[in-house]
Amino acid sequence: MRRLAFAAVLGCVACQHGPAPSATPAGQTQTAPAPAPDVAEELCRAQRSENYERTQAANHCASSDDCVQAGKYETAECDAWVSKPDAASILGQMRAATDAACADLTRVLVTPACPALAAKCVAGRCSAGRPDGTGQARIPGTMMQVIPDGRCMANALRRVTSEKTLPLGTVNLRFPVASDGRPLHYFEAVGPHDPEAAVGVARACNVCRWRLRNGDKLPADAWGSVMFELKK
Repeated sequence: MRRLAFAAVLGCVACQHGPAPSATPAGQTQTAPAPAPDVAEELCRAQRSENYERTQAANHCASSDDCVQAGKYETAECDAWVSKPDAASILGQMRAATDAACADLTRVLVTPACPALAAKCVAGRCSAGRPDGTGQARIPGTMMQVIPDGRCMANALRRVTSEKTLPLGTVNLRFPVASDGRPLHYFEAVGPHDPEAAVGVARACNVCRWRLRNGDKLPADAWGSVMFELKK
């Protein structure tokens, strides 16, 4: 018999059977099953490509301290860098444009989080240096402790696992959240994960509204994070 338990913000345990998780190659993108690319998907892809090009035009620097790694959410690339003085405005504009372009997508996007790389200023331009030892790149926003409304997450994950048995293992996701609590279709999987399990958990997260435990309003650049363990 399938059971499901949800532990506040940080964990979820689904009782089911399936293979052990496998590590995902860096840079590989997984998406939930969907039909052939449509106009909305092409618009979303084009916007993120435009964002990446914009980072290349705005990554001037005098020293490595002037450089900030841009988010994969905005650019779809890990090697995008922005001049720190311009980062807040540029990344904010990119996020608004990306949200608008990707708003009609009906499936979630799950990508491995970018590696954390130190900035290197070479000939007045920002680029990636060696790993900085922190694991995953910082998110271009504010990480918040968000929780789903009521039992939405437990019920949503129960529906997902009743449709398809997910591989067992831990799924650690982080994701941008709109000021009204909507996840924005995009999820980063932090650390080793099974692609099917990550997409399944993201699908469940995506149907819920998220909020701060204390009831305060979410800022425009909020990100949430959740960790789930799928096991027998």
